[in-house]
Amino acid sequence: MRAKRFKIGGVTRDKEYDLATATKGTRILYFAIHDSEAESNDNVVLVHLKAQLRLRNLARPFKFEDIAIKGRGVRGNLVTKHAVDRVVRAPKNQELDLGDA
Repeated sequence: MRAKRFKIGGVTRDKEYDLATATKGTRILYFAIHDSEAESNDNVVLVHLKAQLRLRNLARPFKFEDIAIKGRGVRGNLVTKHAVDRVVRAPKNQELDLGDA
C-alpha cells in the first residue's frame, strides 16, 4: 500500500485526473480534503491488514505528517508490503501508540 499527499492548484471542469496508476487491482482506500497543511498534518489513520501467518499487529496507525507534499503524479510512499483490508480514520479520543509505526 502506498500513501501520498499532494496539493491541487486548480482544476479544469469536465476533465478527469488520474490519482493512481491504471494497473489492475488499484484502489483508493482513503481520501481526505483539508483546507490547510496543519489540518493535513493532524490526520491519522488506522491501516487494517488482512490476517496472515506470523502477522501479530493487524491494525497499524499511520500519520500523514511523516510524508512530504509532492505532485499529484508521483507514485507515493510505501506504507506496508502486506495486504491491506481497509483504512479508517483513527479516533481522536483514543490514545494511539505511534512510537514504532
